[in-house]
Amino acid sequence: MKTCLFIGLLVLSLANSAAIAKPGGNAVASVTNKDVVAAAEFAITAQEEVMKDKDESTAITLVKILGAEEQVVAGMNYRLDLEVTVNGETKAAEAVVWLQSWRNPDPYRLTSWKWNKQIQRQMTLPPLVFVITGESNSGGIGSNAQATPAERKARPSVQIMNLTNGRFTFEPLHLGVNNLRSHVGLQKYYDTCHGFENQLANAVETNALPGYKQVYLIKTGHGGSRIAQWGGQAPGGYWDKFLKRTEAGKRQLPANARWMVWFSLGINDSITRTPVTAWKKKTLAHLKRIKAQLPNAVIVMTQFQSMGYPHINAAIAAIAAEEKDVFVVDSKGAALSDVNHWSYKGLKTVTNRMIEVTQDELGLITTEPRRKPIKEIQSTE
Repeated sequence: MKTCLFIGLLVLSLANSAAIAKPGGNAVASVTNKDVVAAAEFAITAQEEVMKDKDESTAITLVKILGAEEQVVAGMNYRLDLEVTVNGETKAAEAVVWLQSWRNPDPYRLTSWKWNKQIQRQMTLPPLVFVITGESNSGGIGSNAQATPAERKARPSVQIMNLTNGRFTFEPLHLGVNNLRSHVGLQKYYDTCHGFENQLANAVETNALPGYKQVYLIKTGHGGSRIAQWGGQAPGGYWDKFLKRTEAGKRQLPANARWMVWFSLGINDSITRTPVTAWKKKTLAHLKRIKAQLPNAVIVMTQFQSMGYPHINAAIAAIAAEEKDVFVVDSKGAALSDVNHWSYKGLKTVTNRMIEVTQDELGLITTEPRRKPIKEIQSTE
């Protein structure tokens, strides 16, 4: 037992030395990655041994890996947010495990263990679920080729609903793999483009939504759609798909989940000259259906200043002024990839504005400094 303690102190000394100075930034790692799981299990065992020196009855059990980051540095550092029980009491901890696979038979070292009350408070927060819906901009044609390497990796910070596996389960967001699927009119963009979800993940990973290191996402938009097409009850119709996807989300998540709907629709009605008064009336009815399906949801509507469409923009502003829990963001200055679609940069601009509304309306007040992005997000446009 004392030998284990001595080794732990030696490792802590090494951890503070130049031997593991940070040559590179941390990258988000999957909580199901076998190396992450192994590091977490080692951390539990090592910390339990340290605590047993004071109380032989101490028993620590891993409940869940809440988040993980990895850093290449003379091996691999894993920073882990863990939910554990200590003699049956639920607690949250932040552990750092240093892996040097060539050091046999003991490749792992626990270099840090801190009880984290803030993470413990986060564990009591209701899940935060985003629903992105509307026409083609809700799917998005932002170029994946312009995304950074970090943005193109699987990102556990956003658990997106898989729309093609028949079960509607949630899994880590992965651009080009699962972010743009089952979206009418955008089939040719499935493997190459993205929408608001990319910057949503950036926001979560940089603590723009305090208390949430992971959120859930359901995409249920359709390219070329007009408001009249969202009102029908026909099986397989747009509203039917919205209901099936959100119902699947409800079945998998606690009843106290918080719902945030990002809604982008109006361009196609403008192009086809739908009378603005009729568009507004039908949109109001549609929003009421959404609220009935997702009680207490906050809805954020995008305007289209960067494309034009002043009459629809005015109607959207009027709806937000009239309807409780409906808000609006403008798109002034948001870059375009063509006359009607936001680009990689433009999607980030609009998403950041929706994030600000989300923060305000859900009362997400920052209680800690925002972490720097994993990598500086730069466009290649």
